[in-house]
Amino acid sequence: MDFPIIGIGTYKVKPQPEINFLLENAFRCGYNMIDTAEIYRNQKYIGAYIKNIDRSKIWITSKISFANYKSDNLDEIIKSLNKTFIDLNTDYIDLYLIHCPIEEWNGKIWNLLRYYQKEGKIRYIGVSNFNYEKLTKFIREIGPEEAKNIFCNQIEYNPFLNRKDLIKLCQDNNIKVVAYGSLNKKNELIEEIAKKLYRTPEQVLLKWGQQNGAHIIPMAQDAKYIKDNICLDFEIPEEDMKKMNELNENYSRYEKYL
Repeated sequence: MDFPIIGIGTYKVKPQPEINFLLENAFRCGYNMIDTAEIYRNQKYIGAYIKNIDRSKIWITSKISFANYKSDNLDEIIKSLNKTFIDLNTDYIDLYLIHCPIEEWNGKIWNLLRYYQKEGKIRYIGVSNFNYEKLTKFIREIGPEEAKNIFCNQIEYNPFLNRKDLIKLCQDNNIKVVAYGSLNKKNELIEEIAKKLYRTPEQVLLKWGQQNGAHIIPMAQDAKYIKDNICLDFEIPEEDMKKMNELNENYSRYEKYL
């Protein structure tokens, strides 16, 4: 399966009934990518739901928890990594990310994930929450040839946080951008464009990310919003894209990753 352009975010979604509701509605609407992480503490619920679904039709993204780094014990990290496969009821994970940069661990975790990739247990590996400085240092640390294996950088990204320098760095190194926080903020311009296009403001914000080349992982727990978020079969006119591209104000809900 190729990397889907849109997936369903699962942050804060648990326990089992909520996961069941989310995934049932998501799959019905056409989603086939699930974005989760060890630190979300919902992987076993996801695994329980998908165990009877054809694995080849689902893309699973997970992330190795930065909480594990505090143990300063690689064996503990390996143990937690192996638990992810058990919890998700899967022999392989499509995309595994370093959840956030911690410089003294980045290289070690990368090498560990590369080992699992060579063993066929992980298809692609990438990073998450790496800002311009952290990503530049990481590319320098592992070297340009090894950096070709960085599949993506999952970052907070929307018109109010357009991160032009970081986006260009990713593009220059063929690193895909995966956007979270697409719906963090809206304003009158977004409302006006949505009204003109007969779409919701949320759809306009998500489409902006898509048209700028990002993959998106919106979160929703209401059946209507789950459906709306994937109905992006429209285009934002160029003049409106230009206006949205000028909205940047470095607004972030996760400033520690800027």
